[in-house]
Order: sequence, then structure tokens, then C-alpha cells
Amino acid sequence: TRAALMLGGMFGNTFNIGAPVLIFFFGAEALRYAVFNDMLMTMPVVWTLGVWIATRLGSQDRNTSQPSVIGVMLTMPPIWAFLAGFACQQLGLTYQPLVKATQFIGQATIPVILFVLGMTIPWRKLVPRGEILATAGVKLLLTPLIVWLIAPLIYPRMGEAQYAAIVEGTTPAMMTALLLADRFKLDSAAAALLIGWSTILFWLSLPLIMAFGWIGT
Repeated sequence: TRAALMLGGMFGNTFNIGAPVLIFFFGAEALRYAVFNDMLMTMPVVWTLGVWIATRLGSQDRNTSQPSVIGVMLTMPPIWAFLAGFACQQLGLTYQPLVKATQFIGQATIPVILFVLGMTIPWRKLVPRGEILATAGVKLLLTPLIVWLIAPLIYPRMGEAQYAAIVEGTTPAMMTALLLADRFKLDSAAAALLIGWSTILFWLSLPLIMAFGWIGT
């Protein structure tokens, strides 16, 4: 359970929920912040440190051989898809019809994921539990506070990118936490409850963070 809550509390739904929120605050071009954050930071860390937490700290059977963290990461299609797209761009293989087609397909990604999220959350079992609500509070309030406090120390002038990082910090627990919990035999029920509660409370915590003035537009 602790491993499942660590994963849910550490990693936010920075693309599927973060992208629409970023677009709302900063316009369509802000989508790039969600993409870079998801593919260059969140996913690599999830599939290295996250897998390590799931297999080393959350394993229920320590007598069995643990999977290779690098081996698990190399089997992830999103990472290879991003690398393939990056390579095509760098090699000049960006044909406009292909770009338009992928953009058209990509428009359905976020609605489909949110639909799956709505089906995944155990709505009838959303009974408040102290450890679930505490972890949700850390994810929704403490994480953006840390970013808001540290960013000015690194960047003397806060710009759109820095405020976008704060927005990404406000996002609820990512669905991958449930995937990891299910794949590595962690407490899937706790992971699902954390996703459910943090998603519900996100729509209350985001206006609160805006009222605090942590997000500049």
C-alpha cells in the first residue's frame, strides 16, 4: 500500500489533465510544456525510479527474482514512439500530410483517456481514508507549493514556462500508478482510490491555488 501511494503521490497526470489546463491558462502553444514534461521527465522517471519502488519496496515476495528496471523501460511503447517522432523531425521526414494525420488522431487521446479514467475510478467505493486523503493533499497542494517556492530561486524572472511547471505540479495522481500497482502486485485498490479522490479534489484545489496567486498568466 505504501509503495502504491508513493507512486500516486509522486507522479501527476501531467498530460491528460495537465494539457487541457495549460491550454486554458496559456493558449494552444502551451501544449508543448505538457509533452516535454511527460516524455522527457515524468515517463523516464516513472519507468526507472517508479519501477524500482514498485519492485524493490513494494514486492510482496522478496524471494523471487525482480525484473530489470531498464528492461521494463525499454518495453514501453510511448518512449519508442516519442524517439521515433523526434528522429523523424531531426532527419527532416516531417511530411505535412503525416503531421496532419497524427494531429487528427492525437486529438482523441485526451478524451479517450479521461473516459477510461471515469470507468476506472471505483465510484461506489470512494470511502474517505486518512492515508488516501493525506497523499492526495501532498500531491495537490504541497507539490505545487514546492515548485512555486523553488522556481524563483533558479529563475530570477518567472515566465510562462515556470508557471506552467507549477500548473503541472497541481495535477492529480496519474493513471500509470494504477497500471504499475496492477502489474507488480501492489495495492491496486489504494491506487485507484487515490486517483479517484485526487481527481475529484483537483477541481477544488486548482481554484484555491489560483486564489493564492501561485499561477501567473
